[in-house]
Amino acid sequence: MAEKLAIISGESNLGQLSYAEAKKAGYDVMLIAVKGFTPRKLIREAEKKIVLGIDQLDLMIEQLQRNGIEQLLMIGRIPHRIVFLKRKQLKRMLNKIKPDYFSTNAFFKSLIAYIESFGIKVVNSTKFLGSLLAEERVYTPECKIDLSEQKDIEFAFNKACLLAAEDIGQTVCVMKQTVIAVEALEGTDQAIRRAAKICKQGFVVAKVARRSGDMRYDVPVVGMKTVSLLKRYRAKALLVEAGQTLIVDKEKFIAAMKKNAIYFEGRR
Repeated sequence: MAEKLAIISGESNLGQLSYAEAKKAGYDVMLIAVKGFTPRKLIREAEKKIVLGIDQLDLMIEQLQRNGIEQLLMIGRIPHRIVFLKRKQLKRMLNKIKPDYFSTNAFFKSLIAYIESFGIKVVNSTKFLGSLLAEERVYTPECKIDLSEQKDIEFAFNKACLLAAEDIGQTVCVMKQTVIAVEALEGTDQAIRRAAKICKQGFVVAKVARRSGDMRYDVPVVGMKTVSLLKRYRAKALLVEAGQTLIVDKEKFIAAMKKNAIYFEGRR
């Protein structure tokens, strides 16, 4: 008998990839679609599905129990700032999961603990996407960097790790060993845009996972939109954390970074 698995999918095609790979691996998969976030294409194609509002946590758990599902995978972006933007709508859910505060770590740890109290195990969100994880290597060796830029790269990665350790964000933008922009709830894209208002070109972007290391919810993602922003704002380099960061459309992403002469490295 096939193992049963539910997948909650937010934005991006990662939910669709996970769904397809889970089916290929022999799982009996149910899609939990979130109104306003799950791609319509995935909703149309999923054989088993339920569509819920972002605040319908108890209904989701009820449906999982009714269908005998004991494993749950969360993948795809639902911006964390929604906890503040829709606080009234989410009041009932927040009262149930009782996070100590609203940071990403505190919120998701409380959410997962609540779900697992019903006997439903939340699994690693990259369970079916291992091939998309960044490796520890320089992907664009043809993109030459000078000594000053190398110093910026080291500085940016170290500062990003410090930022993540404080559960503030995942991304920093650096130039001349100076932090130009820091990501918080607004997201990486906005941090890059703010950096570009100060530095017209040549800054370095570093993105890492929070120090919790909990890959059930904390997995940085880069993709073609990232490349477009880096190209538009003439960034020099992108550093991501190896083994922790998903690269959407990986081959296409790497080819685009090379084409646009943007240094790209996965490091630990």
